[in-house]
Amino acid sequence: MIKISGFVAQEDISFDQLTVLEELKLMARLKMDSSSSKKVIKDRIDYLVAHLGLNKTLNTRLCFLSGGERKKVALAVQLINDPPILFCDEVTTGLDSYAAAHIINTLRRVAHSGKIVICTIHQPASGLFDQFQEVLLLTNGRLAYQGPVSLVNDVFKNYSYICPATYNKADFIISILNSDNVLDKNNVNNMCEISSTIKQMDIKYNSFNKDVQSEYEH
Repeated sequence: MIKISGFVAQEDISFDQLTVLEELKLMARLKMDSSSSKKVIKDRIDYLVAHLGLNKTLNTRLCFLSGGERKKVALAVQLINDPPILFCDEVTTGLDSYAAAHIINTLRRVAHSGKIVICTIHQPASGLFDQFQEVLLLTNGRLAYQGPVSLVNDVFKNYSYICPATYNKADFIISILNSDNVLDKNNVNNMCEISSTIKQMDIKYNSFNKDVQSEYEH
């Protein structure tokens, strides 16, 4: 798993007194193949710096960076050995809405480069939820829904749940999944049972393929 994936932890575990460039050079030596030449390492760092927008902070110590900037450095560190899969734990926690949106947009670019990006997020800001291609909703350890974000509203409408236009969609969904109301619990239980059926898997597969095709056509 170390060679094929990167993991961005919720808590920053970098060396505060190092500059961004020093941190990337150190991590490149630790994570990249031991036979990598200086040029290969430099080229990889230069690519990530440009791709993640770290040019202006290269010579700044990590302790002086904002939360969003430090998160981008953490992303760069985990991408340094070019893994095909990237896991992100609470990647927007502690960030303001602007920084959170910037990080999600950065992750979208990473995903469009051909990598699989998997994030856990609690209470995403309004608008961020729709930036994801596919979502997995859990409740009490059970799978309530897995599929395109574009179909989430339709699933909940089947149970007469309609998210108000001015309400945060993610908060609305979470409130239903965690509700103590008997009717809500029965509906959620039904969602969990349906989510494991072959029919639902076929629906998700076909819808996901359409979403991918539509996104790349644009």
